[in-house]
Amino acid sequence: MGVRIQCLTFLEDDLKRLIEKTYPRLRKWVLNQAEENLDDWNFSTIEYLLNNEAPLDLKAISEEELSNLMIVFFDFLNAGKTKIKYKYYPISGSLKTYKDDIELIQKYGSPTLQTYWRFLMNGRSIKNQDKHFCPLENEPDFRVAYFSSKERMFIVNEIKQNVRLQNEIKDSTIHTIRNGFEEIGTTYEQVVLVVS
Repeated sequence: MGVRIQCLTFLEDDLKRLIEKTYPRLRKWVLNQAEENLDDWNFSTIEYLLNNEAPLDLKAISEEELSNLMIVFFDFLNAGKTKIKYKYYPISGSLKTYKDDIELIQKYGSPTLQTYWRFLMNGRSIKNQDKHFCPLENEPDFRVAYFSSKERMFIVNEIKQNVRLQNEIKDSTIHTIRNGFEEIGTTYEQVVLVVS
């Protein structure tokens, strides 16, 4: 099936605060699931959860542990074990097309647009928004990126105003992202892209 990219917005809070708020329930759910079948879970994640009761301390957690926790958070969300309200958007595609478009972004885009596109490719840390998501050996394709409404509008406007980029992007993912971010507009402060 390949690697896919999905876009969603959380209706009540941003990703960082949601992970902090849901950590006690998420921790309990994962540990209960692991009791039934430990083989389904990453050992270092279980070890972290066993040794770290609530509240979650984002300053103390390593980037690798946080990346593992993100996987668990989206498993928790998809299992319907939370009342977090979210909405999926039809901005999607394959990682290959996003990677193909990086050449166009590097050739015609500003340094800021290039940085944002690399976040699309590599994910973005919720611990430090200027860093990339920490890749995981056990889940090499999984990553999460997020963009504020201001960042999304920067992406939309730069792509729209960049004539050289406009001439190259007819059927590209750049076009899909621009249109999707423009459609979402500034309704939600944060949009999250999940690669899995």
